[in-house]
Amino acid sequence: MIKVFAIIVTYNPNLVQLKLQLDEICPQVAGCVYVDNGSENRESLREFCSRLSKTTSWILNHENAGIAKAQNQGIDKAKKMGATHILLLDQDSIPCSDMVKALSAPYMQYKNIGATGPVIVNAYTKSEELFGIRISGLRILHIPLTTELNDVSYIISSGCMIPIEVIDKVGGMNDDMFIDGVDFEWCLRARNYGYKILQCTSAKLIHELGNGNSDKVLSHSPNREYYIVRNSFKMSRMKHIPCLHRVRRFAMGVLRMLSSLRPGRMEYFKYALKGAIEGFF
Repeated sequence: MIKVFAIIVTYNPNLVQLKLQLDEICPQVAGCVYVDNGSENRESLREFCSRLSKTTSWILNHENAGIAKAQNQGIDKAKKMGATHILLLDQDSIPCSDMVKALSAPYMQYKNIGATGPVIVNAYTKSEELFGIRISGLRILHIPLTTELNDVSYIISSGCMIPIEVIDKVGGMNDDMFIDGVDFEWCLRARNYGYKILQCTSAKLIHELGNGNSDKVLSHSPNREYYIVRNSFKMSRMKHIPCLHRVRRFAMGVLRMLSSLRPGRMEYFKYALKGAIEGFF
């Protein structure tokens, strides 16, 4: 019998939105584990926690430990609470009413599934994701999601369902990566172990994609640029990632550094350079 626990990592969350998410996910899972990464509204979160059911647990970190470590904390807690599968969710993701059922179904029929993920519905435009991602040499292919189950190379962490037994074999999220590329690296690691990553078209997740800024290259903080560049170089050295994609990751790291050399963006370049040095050496 499948026993799914949702793991939600929070950081300065909107409590109204968090309650909406809770109302949608609670009927679908055996329990929830919230892991907070040092939010400024900790006291409001404590009050929020005090009203939750016994099947919902909280871990309140004193600082931002990164999404990977927080997810691992949640996974460990869910295991102790008897979970057979975990469902990772971002604080801004709202699952549709039958999402967990749809993500669970493949595990009843097939073996060697590392993770299942939903089709993402853009919270701003309401448009649905039409393509999955598949790595082929140096290329990243967009595969039309034309069947119920689509074999892909990667799914984002929010809405991703993973069996505990797969985590026990493959390992948890890479704490050292902190944030960028955590889900990508884990999916490729699982595939290296022979597991499939499936995207299910009948499962839908409303998710806030991006931050609404038209500047898609540098629309975040310099510190975030550090992690993006650093982790690109880190992944270029990971043996479980296909060789040609490692070349692509290395090139992407270099290109991001060059893109930081735009007028008024010197601070980004400094952080990118630091990330490149720490990621490659």
